[in-house]
Amino acid sequence: MRHLEEPEDVYTALVSELAYTVLPTSVMGLSIFVVGIFAFTSSGNPLFLYATIAGSLASTIKVVVMLRQRRRLWSHILTVDSAKRWERLHAVVTFIVAGSVATLGALMIQVAHNAFNLLGTALLFGYAAGVATRVSVRPYIAIGAITIAAVPITVSAAVMFDAAHLILTAMFSVFLAAGIQSVWHVYRTTSRQIILRLEMTKFARRDTLTGLHNRRALHEAFSVLESMAAGDGWLCIHCFDLDGFKSVNDQLGHAAGDEILSSIGERLTCIVDHPLIAARIGGDEFVVYQPDILDLRDATALAETIFQVCTAPYVIADREVSIGLSLGYAIGKTSACAPAELMKAADAAAYRAKHKGGGVERSFGFGHA
Repeated sequence: MRHLEEPEDVYTALVSELAYTVLPTSVMGLSIFVVGIFAFTSSGNPLFLYATIAGSLASTIKVVVMLRQRRRLWSHILTVDSAKRWERLHAVVTFIVAGSVATLGALMIQVAHNAFNLLGTALLFGYAAGVATRVSVRPYIAIGAITIAAVPITVSAAVMFDAAHLILTAMFSVFLAAGIQSVWHVYRTTSRQIILRLEMTKFARRDTLTGLHNRRALHEAFSVLESMAAGDGWLCIHCFDLDGFKSVNDQLGHAAGDEILSSIGERLTCIVDHPLIAARIGGDEFVVYQPDILDLRDATALAETIFQVCTAPYVIADREVSIGLSLGYAIGKTSACAPAELMKAADAAAYRAKHKGGGVERSFGFGHA
């Protein structure tokens, strides 16, 4: 049902919002039950009973779906695939509830009794208002539900063909159009708020100069890894800093130094893909976190790649500038070592590399790697 051009993180955040409409859904389900039972007992028409059962049951199922989705959100990050499944579930039960409202309302409009007409109108407006304000984060569900609920009632009023019902038909038509417009307005407003929230969260975990992750984001990744540590896989942490960086700052100025750091961020971004994480944790200190290693040679290959890429000459103010690198890396079992301890080992290896004049050093004997 994902037809809109939305970034994946925005889409999953919007679908997550569907889990938080328990109260209006419960109120609507209760309203359907009360109004439907009243209509059935007053008229004896079994269609009122069938529509009431369908609407009440669908509302109950929708509440259960929301509660299960909430529990899922507490322990898991919503993926795009799982978001699509939750969205489909919400759509099905929402459309069933809308069909129940449509059936009850259309039948009530046909009864020559003002109380029935009033209850049918109130049921439609109450449902449309609730959908427009709470399900608009998924506009196609909201618009579909409003349309399903309103069109049969509007047609039912039109076929009565008297002045009062024709006025009611016009009102239903106008409010349907206004409701659709309101859905898009709420959707756009909510989307902007979520995008702003995600951007603020992103900036809080990003180094502003290089665009890489910062120390906070790195430690959060470590925490996630420690909570999920299992299996026989390997992980590697690469720590490095720059050799000769201070002299560049002294000779060419801090702007030149910032340009080099920014260029390193760009180069690392080109060679480090998800699930790898590249972070700047200090002035000229960087860390690359490499999880899920199957072949230990991949760790060595990445260390050599980082060294070669980051020590290639930089052009600063039309001058070619060369920077050295002291890189240490440590490999350990995912289930047998803490990332923080692995990082200490990698940092010690980088310290040895610096004392040798730069290059790449591996930490041996850690985690039996």
